[in-house]
Amino acid sequence: MNDDAIFDLAAFEAFRDGLIAADFSPVPGTEQLTWSGPLRTSLRSLSDQKRMSIRFPDGWPLRYAKTQVDGLITPHSAEGTPCLWADDDPAQIAGADIDAYFSRLDEWARRAATGFELDDLALDGFLHFEELDERRRSIELPVGDLIRHASNGQIDALTGRWEGEVLRASTDSTGPLDGVMYFSRRISEAPRTYGDLLEGLTHHQREDIGRRLMNQRDRPLREATGRPGADFLVVTWPTPIGTDAVAAILTQEGDELTVRSLRPAPSDSAARRMRAGPDADDLEGKRVLVVGAGSIGGYAAVALAESGIGQIEVADNDVLLSANLVRHVAPSSKIGAFKANAVAAVATDHAPWAEVTAAVALPLRRSEMEGRIDGFDLVVDCTGNFAITAALIETCYQALIPLVTGALFNQGTVLRIRRQANGDTPIAARASEPRYPTIPAASGAALESRGFLEVGCAAPVNAAAPWAAMRAAADVVEYAVDALTRKALPDERMAFLAPRQATKA
Repeated sequence: MNDDAIFDLAAFEAFRDGLIAADFSPVPGTEQLTWSGPLRTSLRSLSDQKRMSIRFPDGWPLRYAKTQVDGLITPHSAEGTPCLWADDDPAQIAGADIDAYFSRLDEWARRAATGFELDDLALDGFLHFEELDERRRSIELPVGDLIRHASNGQIDALTGRWEGEVLRASTDSTGPLDGVMYFSRRISEAPRTYGDLLEGLTHHQREDIGRRLMNQRDRPLREATGRPGADFLVVTWPTPIGTDAVAAILTQEGDELTVRSLRPAPSDSAARRMRAGPDADDLEGKRVLVVGAGSIGGYAAVALAESGIGQIEVADNDVLLSANLVRHVAPSSKIGAFKANAVAAVATDHAPWAEVTAAVALPLRRSEMEGRIDGFDLVVDCTGNFAITAALIETCYQALIPLVTGALFNQGTVLRIRRQANGDTPIAARASEPRYPTIPAASGAALESRGFLEVGCAAPVNAAAPWAAMRAAADVVEYAVDALTRKALPDERMAFLAPRQATKA
């Protein structure tokens, strides 16, 4: 057998002995990684087969053994393989014991015969379809937006375009592919065939797909009349816990129609917002000013938008250069743009619910700075510029506006995050308190690199590693979210990101 595939040989040997006792035998040429034996009694009502197989995947028992029953078509299975555990479920290691494995399989068979629980019914309906897309490609569409007020029999015209392995569908008319989405309350479980799919549609919807397929076959008529065909279709229906969908790509060759299911994925704002984290609702009405759109501020502004902040202003008048890309959140297509504009574009693209605007850098005149920060719930300083930071500390303190400031020091070896909010020690008063450590003097590599200058650059290049900038941004965002929600963190944090070296003699 192939020892590389198995992570616990002793457990494998015990499982193998159990298979032999159950009258299973290894399939020749599989190095004992696939075994064939009699169909489990619990599965007999679900299949007319007499035998089944069990395959040990690479990494067993960290990944559970897969049962295969030819011709098995049930919910919560794919191509004859019951889904016993999710691929990332740590509980699957219990399947290393053959008795526990068969018990889990018997329980799955019982549910398949009598009805799965609600949480199971909406899982991966596309996998139940008779013919899957051979490349297991996906389709993205704004399901949540389209069905928010959907009624039975609703028809929504779509267009789409392939971007890599994803068919991106929308209701605009920019895509080269024609599609359609149907909403029907007549469907109770995922259609498994094209016939099932049609049967679940209303009469009006069936007429619509018939016309579209006719136009699809007769391209000259389609082009002359401008009437849409049907390169792909999506059928959606309500379930007790939400909405399910089956999406399919249609291929018409003469009178022969091939229908292959795609993996549906939502692209609407609500689907993205589900990934924004537990504080999104609390942050929705907050307004944050991010000062500095460099390597730290750029990542921080985008992450704040992604976390649910409703309004963000990014202030910086520096321009994005090619060398900046190593540590910056913006793509190369934004070279030449102001960093604030580039960051705002990325943040808006990632988090469409956030209103992200760009502005020039803050002035150092106190009266003008006061006007710029007025009305914000929080100011986040990521400039690493002593003068701007000092001015913000004083101005925010006088204006009673919470401030979070974060920067890397000593060429990225030291990270310091400070919060100044109601109840915190004012930052200007911390120098006299021993509990607030000072930034240690630069030493070793940090000291040696202080004199490195770019051609034509008036300031030394900060040699902080990209991961250090991302770590700093993450800490800044953690402090910002905490300051806006619960203020549970200490008002200052210092971290040493790399071992400090003694200065060479």
